[in-house]
Amino acid sequence: FAQEGAYDFLESWCRHTNTRAPIQITNAVRIFTGQPPVLAAFPVWIMTGITQKTWSGNITDSPLLGNDARNKLADSDVKLLTTSEKAQQREALFRRLIHTGENLTLISRPELDDEGRPVAESPFMQKFREDMTEWRIEQAKSEPEGISILLGGDGFTFPEIDPEGKTKRDIPLIMKKARTVGASDIHELLLCPFLWWQKRQAKIYERDSELASAVDWGNMLHKYWECVWRRYRDDMTASGDMFTHIASQEWQKLTNSKELPEEYANFHRLIADTRLRRKLESIAFRVKRLADVQAKILDGLHEAGYVHREILLEEDAHLKTTFEGVTFLGQCDRIEILTDPNGNETAFIADYKTGTGETSEDSTKIASYWWDTKTLGKFAKGLQLSVYAALFERCDLSGVYVLGLESGKISGTISQPAEDVFKPYASKKFGGTMTERIDEGNYAMECAVRVLENGEFSPVYDAKLCQYCKIKSLCRKGEFRGKLTEDSDSED
Repeated sequence: FAQEGAYDFLESWCRHTNTRAPIQITNAVRIFTGQPPVLAAFPVWIMTGITQKTWSGNITDSPLLGNDARNKLADSDVKLLTTSEKAQQREALFRRLIHTGENLTLISRPELDDEGRPVAESPFMQKFREDMTEWRIEQAKSEPEGISILLGGDGFTFPEIDPEGKTKRDIPLIMKKARTVGASDIHELLLCPFLWWQKRQAKIYERDSELASAVDWGNMLHKYWECVWRRYRDDMTASGDMFTHIASQEWQKLTNSKELPEEYANFHRLIADTRLRRKLESIAFRVKRLADVQAKILDGLHEAGYVHREILLEEDAHLKTTFEGVTFLGQCDRIEILTDPNGNETAFIADYKTGTGETSEDSTKIASYWWDTKTLGKFAKGLQLSVYAALFERCDLSGVYVLGLESGKISGTISQPAEDVFKPYASKKFGGTMTERIDEGNYAMECAVRVLENGEFSPVYDAKLCQYCKIKSLCRKGEFRGKLTEDSDSED
């Protein structure tokens, strides 16, 4: 289903595309004052100053040597190139440089010199155009090759499309509805259904050009914290000092690039790559800071009369419920089951983020969305934690919170009396109650069902996710929606 749906969408997208999304500005342009590196290639290549003087094959070193020079070279194996041979080499280099442009090559030349006199065109350019004309004639006689959905009838161009009537993007309409949604995906599904459909249903991603993406670092750190807590739960009455000691030992095991333990084997490339050393040093500082915060929280809970009973980690901290035929799943990083000072069983749900805690807790405005039947105006909390709270049914929940690696702070909702333990390490004031969290999570799942049942996964072009999204070329944001320049005062 995923392959067929993705192919159908790509075919429709290719047939109706008549403009290209703008390329990124950062690292988009490189300037060479001389010849580029060998085998260099760029999407667009611009060659300037192609004149008879610069690219004519006119070689200043003449091969016509005198008798004395010829006598000195008579016994050697030196081969002197003729003028025509040198011109052929220059022409070969010229044609190689033209092919430096993978998609487009632009060639320019001045028509007049500094004195206002006409400048002759390079004979290489004239010969190249003649060869290209012959090639086009031969290609037109043969059948077009390649992927048929990407080519027009003549094998070279897209079919002509009248831009006046082209104002609508293609929106994937899926007849077979999705029946499973993860708690971590509900935020994307409600904020931009198109992004969720591309990633989770069509399985389409744009290639990441980074050496190591945030996902790579996130996976490594999630595994690290899982190993730390797995060791700590062997003695859940241990102090915070013991927790920091375990965290320090685990970090030394992880960063041992010569011999990584089996649980960290997948991250050998990140650890061993010297180009990532500065990034790793920065993460080491933040990991230690976050370990200290968790150690102080442990000591605070124990001093307040809380006693750990269980610590469920990612492999067994699974949450699940079915709502109107759709299954919602939650896989928490950690669930701590404790008895409170009154002897009642309670729980805390924790989740790790490589960014700041408050970023994941930013409100999601939904006032103008068609699926918002209750007109709440916005979700007040981070949806992932709210859905976790709604899915958890074992006992009363005292807290759901995010540990932000970048800030070294926590963010979420903590109920009394535990709130006093967590408050010194919060990035901002805890707001709302667990009841409000649960209600918001249930409503988020209700809205998600409404989106799935409708089957229309349209993009949202003013969503906060746009600044981080990596599939803008697929949703084609900006092609039909104009953007104001910074110095523009117009509101049209």
